[in-house]
Amino acid sequence: MLLASGMVMWWLAAYLITGDKLWIVHDWPSDWQMGSRANGIGPIWWYVALLPLIAGFPLIVPFLAGLWRLLRRREFGYGTSAFLTLFVLHSIMFTRGWFGSAGYARYFVCVSPAIALITLSGWNGLADKGAKLFDLSKPILAALVIIVSALVCIVYVDGIRFTRDAQGVEWMRAWLFKNRPEFLESSADSYTRLISSQAYTRILLDRDPWERPSFSSDHARNLEIIRQSPARTLVLWDDETGPKWYGLQAEDFEAAGYERLESKDFTLEGWFVRLPWNHWGGPRHQQMHWFYKIGTEPRP
Repeated sequence: MLLASGMVMWWLAAYLITGDKLWIVHDWPSDWQMGSRANGIGPIWWYVALLPLIAGFPLIVPFLAGLWRLLRRREFGYGTSAFLTLFVLHSIMFTRGWFGSAGYARYFVCVSPAIALITLSGWNGLADKGAKLFDLSKPILAALVIIVSALVCIVYVDGIRFTRDAQGVEWMRAWLFKNRPEFLESSADSYTRLISSQAYTRILLDRDPWERPSFSSDHARNLEIIRQSPARTLVLWDDETGPKWYGLQAEDFEAAGYERLESKDFTLEGWFVRLPWNHWGGPRHQQMHWFYKIGTEPRP
């Protein structure tokens, strides 16, 4: 019941705000299909390999020791069950590709307090048993763990390639405002709708996320949506996220009557991690496009 209280509060808040008792069901994203496999699949042991990222690279041994210790003693059942439930469910979902599961370690942020307490239990247990060989109570050791953890986090985040798309979005925004001043932020009526495959675009342009059309994995339906979008619809589309999730290519917008304003190829690298391969840490190759649906000309 304690773990379920968060879902009850979520439901209650949604009901009080919207007046819809089933708002969570009705608002479930249309593009999150049960078996879409939009982000690929992986082996059942995928999250076992990610445990150093989930628990923290320098703390993986104390975490495993704490988990074993608590399970053996049948202590902290709320915490261990919260972690293990998420671990098992996401392992299965990523194996099947359910709900767009992408195998990310970040899914475990919601149980990070439980992970921290499990790790603390293991730290204390190891300290009690191995103080003669390695004194875990020394402040210098704790400081080293914090420093190494911070460095691991920086390297890990900087090595994630798709997050660098934000750099491309910023460049495209700067190009738009420089070369098409009629789309300046101060001109609120310059376009009637913004469609974007990158959520960051709506943040930069300060647009209401609810204006986004409800795309799904149905390609024919998505084509009809962009055809029926009103005149003066502005579109920022990319060649990776958009086609993967919605099946829409840049050429589909042109065929639907949109004018191509600009296209740009990007090779996006990390601030610190710059590996030569085409995997984690390597360069992100991306292409982005501005489109505009001709109609009433935007006001300058």
